[in-house]
Amino acid sequence: MRSDVSEMWFNKGVRYVRLQNYEGALRCFERCLELSPRDAATWCRLAEVHAALGDLEAAIEDYDAALGIKEDYAAARIGKGRILIDVGGWKRALKSFDAVLGINPDNAAALAEKGVVLAHLGRLDEGYRYVERAAELNPHLGSAWYALARVLALQDERIGALAALRMAVTLSSKYSTLSRECADLEMLREMREFEAIIEPPVR
Repeated sequence: MRSDVSEMWFNKGVRYVRLQNYEGALRCFERCLELSPRDAATWCRLAEVHAALGDLEAAIEDYDAALGIKEDYAAARIGKGRILIDVGGWKRALKSFDAVLGINPDNAAALAEKGVVLAHLGRLDEGYRYVERAAELNPHLGSAWYALARVLALQDERIGALAALRMAVTLSSKYSTLSRECADLEMLREMREFEAIIEPPVR
């Protein structure tokens, strides 16, 4: 539980994240944890900020701190798994997502991320089934469509990948930015339709 003062710092940090002022958010979440050190949600928020600042090692440590408080915290396991993907720790990431799915087999976020991992481990068809299931379970989850786009691109299914990416960008503009750097989508960036999806015309 947060005190009223720590809640104030937490909410201020969330506002800074929305403004992409990650240095400001970092200070707020650290202050919140000084007052409420056993708040797992704040450790997860701190991890997200460290990741945004490029300090992936600190982000993993933050997620581990959250899991030390709440072992079955799905958000922490999924967040940690995503960081492990970023650093190429595919098998460790798979363990994180499997831990979530062992508790809730229908967690769409974990299904989507596991599908991406399986695809990178050479299990493309199995990976596709996971990401497809994620999008079916929660069609409003941008990360599910983004994962589907990545797996379809790895399968060289470009038209399907573009359609999935369009859904992801429609649900959240952050996937426009992510798709510019994602190695899985490199072949899509060569297509004319790609720019139209990530930078739709202003009306």
